[in-house]
Amino acid sequence: EEVKEEEVVEWEDQQVIKLNDGFGNDPGITEWSRSAYQSITQILIGNDCLQFLTHLELKQYPSLEILTIGKNCCTKEKGELLIVECPSLRSILIGSRSCHSWVTLRLENCNNLQSIETGEDCFRDCGSLILKGKGLAWL
Repeated sequence: EEVKEEEVVEWEDQQVIKLNDGFGNDPGITEWSRSAYQSITQILIGNDCLQFLTHLELKQYPSLEILTIGKNCCTKEKGELLIVECPSLRSILIGSRSCHSWVTLRLENCNNLQSIETGEDCFRDCGSLILKGKGLAWL
């Protein structure tokens, strides 16, 4: 089952997807796949969210600049994070103990990415790191 609700807020003339702390912790919510949000500049996922998620895919967000995942998110299952065709993405911030059992991190055609910061114990089981696109090999 997919997450069906997220809050899109206007903040300082920008559109932001915001998931509040503790959002989406129903065991039936295993996938969050959103694509083609033309004007979203930030995605802010709070702490302790999406515990049973196994697939997080962000595709074709031309204006997305920042992805922030709080602490203790996506902790109950193995999973994958796919970020594809987000040409304005500059920063990915992932809080401690989030995605710790996830096995895949894939970034493709996110050519302006400048930083990926993770807290302790993130992606500890990651066996597949895929970076595709101009400049990503230098991260």
